[in-house]
Amino acid sequence: VVGLKYPYPWWPTETREQFASEDSPESGIDLHRHERCYRKKNGEPFWIVTSIRNIRAKDGLLSLVSNWLDITERKRMEETLSESEENFRNSVENSPVGIQIISGPESFYANRALLELYGYSTIDELRAVPREQRFTPESYDLWADRRAKELRGESLPEIYEISIVRKDGTVRTAEVYVKDVIWNGKKQSQLLYFDITERKAAEERARDAEVLQEYDRLR
Repeated sequence: VVGLKYPYPWWPTETREQFASEDSPESGIDLHRHERCYRKKNGEPFWIVTSIRNIRAKDGLLSLVSNWLDITERKRMEETLSESEENFRNSVENSPVGIQIISGPESFYANRALLELYGYSTIDELRAVPREQRFTPESYDLWADRRAKELRGESLPEIYEISIVRKDGTVRTAEVYVKDVIWNGKKQSQLLYFDITERKAAEERARDAEVLQEYDRLR
């Protein structure tokens, strides 16, 4: 490779294009630092980070001192992590369980199932509704009490029931599970909503039936 001039033959097309769009070493810039993809003799790609310093001798001759660090494994890990995050987001978005990600009191993500539970099309539409209108009065008081205890640093049950008011005014009951999750690199709260409206109605009918049976027995 001694005596070759850039663009070098082992550079892939994207690296040649990137280098052509930047200042060349003759431009007088003292230090270049780049991440680039190259190809081995067998065609296998590998990533390096290069630090290039321009050194000009007393006679005016420009020389380059280049340090190479192989970061191929790091790049592979970053790609794997990116794919894992994408798969996680896809599974969350397509989950039949309502999922909400909140930071403090504010919700910044709601999947399709949660929006359908509330009857809204987008999270912006949901957020535009005042919080006290999203719940029945009793459930809003429960939310406010949990929020106050959270701000005081008190421990809270991870599971609770709440009654929400849909866009059309109907009420649904949900069992909510709260747990921590890493989202966009930060620790946030994830709420899982299970619609238990029908189950609660069935339980209520069963209790009414038991009361009637007991009443008939005592007559």
